[in-house]
Amino acid sequence: MQAENLVGKEIDNIIIQERLRGRGLSVLYRGFVPQKNENVMLRVMRLNPDDSAINEKFRYEIERLRMLKHPNILPLGTSGIRDGYG
Repeated sequence: MQAENLVGKEIDNIIIQERLRGRGLSVLYRGFVPQKNENVMLRVMRLNPDDSAINEKFRYEIERLRMLKHPNILPLGTSGIRDGYG
């Protein structure tokens, strides 16, 4: 199930400004955090409560992303599930 267009919505104090690309089950967005005056990237995936395999894959990817440490890779800022999105 493809994630819907979230441009203009706010998630956890992040204003979603632009849809950059969609591929597979997720969509990449550019967002802005007014409190920090910074731009961020969001990868949003529509989760299906009935599909434990996809939900488990999401959690696994988050764990793996947290382990990445490299000067050319931005650290994972936050993650979670909100309103059926991960």
